[in-house]
Amino acid sequence: MYKKLIVSVLFIFFIFISSQFIFFMKKTRGKKEKYNIKSLIQPYKEYSLKNIYLAELLDLSIDKPTNIYLFDEKKAENILINHPLIEKAFVKKIKPHTIYVDYTLRKPVAELYDFKNIGIDKNGYIFPIEPFLKKERLVKIYLDEFNLFEKKDSWNFLLNNKKIVVALDILKVFKDKKCFLKMIDVSKLFENSLGKREIVIKIIYPFSIFKNKKKIKCIFPYLIRLNSKDYLKQLNNYFILQDKIFLDYKKQIKKIDDDKDLLKFSLKCIDMRITNLAFIDEN
Repeated sequence: MYKKLIVSVLFIFFIFISSQFIFFMKKTRGKKEKYNIKSLIQPYKEYSLKNIYLAELLDLSIDKPTNIYLFDEKKAENILINHPLIEKAFVKKIKPHTIYVDYTLRKPVAELYDFKNIGIDKNGYIFPIEPFLKKERLVKIYLDEFNLFEKKDSWNFLLNNKKIVVALDILKVFKDKKCFLKMIDVSKLFENSLGKREIVIKIIYPFSIFKNKKKIKCIFPYLIRLNSKDYLKQLNNYFILQDKIFLDYKKQIKKIDDDKDLLKFSLKCIDMRITNLAFIDEN
């Protein structure tokens, strides 16, 4: 019994001494200049944030050096994830003085028409596009709502909005279509009057034909009007109709006696709001 007590006391003493030694070593290393963070590295990406910008986010400075033993990886990851453009983040210390940072940037699938320079990803998160990402030709989503940022203290929030859900649904339908989607207007989705409720989609269809061994580029602008309920079904009906329209267009183009390299056609409005009916209006 006495021997067991001595062993227990010695074990506790050993644990205490070990913890004190580790604490002492960390404290000692925490003061050594050679363990000050001197570099930040990240893997190559097509679009990435500059190292100097990442260093600012993580409060790393040459003027006020941070010791690598005092640097908190999890805290750094949380800081990065709270950035509106960063979806995922991973931070790792590489001793003696390097920080490795990897992250996934949000990819804009559309741009909000109501505001300048605001992108939205496939999940509905919004973020600034420039100067972080290269400005690309994106479809614009028109909400007609200017209070989106009220009572928001940061960028990084999910746009939990029915209009956005509908717009993103429509965007998915056009993912593999050979057209340029210019705008999805969902501003009148919840109008008080049922007759005024609608979704308007602006599309440009480019395609080429060969006439007398000459390539002619053709551009067809469209407006598609859908109701607020069966918009996905109406879109499917539109795609069936579209094939027939294009076939007719190609026949007409071949009869056009024109030497132009580019043919721009007038805007065509296709109203699909009434079930199983399509009204075509050419301006």
